[in-house]
Amino acid sequence: MLMVGMRFGLVDFIKIFALKMQDMGISIKWYNDMQYVYIQAQNGITHILSQALEYCYEDTYTFTHKGLGIIQGKMERTKQNTTVEIKHMYIQWYRTLKRCNSF
Repeated sequence: MLMVGMRFGLVDFIKIFALKMQDMGISIKWYNDMQYVYIQAQNGITHILSQALEYCYEDTYTFTHKGLGIIQGKMERTKQNTTVEIKHMYIQWYRTLKRCNSF
């Protein structure tokens, strides 16, 4: 199980991430409380999850052996080598945040 510390827009991001992974045949279950988002999935999603989080939040993420996501520092989105899928998730997430903030 992976745990990512709660921050603005994280729940919306995880919804989009989980749907994208399910479209690719990877089953993900997740829930959140006031401090963390907990993600239960097949092994091997840690790398893609950290890349997607880094692209969206411009922070470097690593996961401990216990599954806790830790921010290691800042990262510029423009310098990151990323996949098209992550860029699509970012665009969808950004649009969701803009809609939420427009009310």
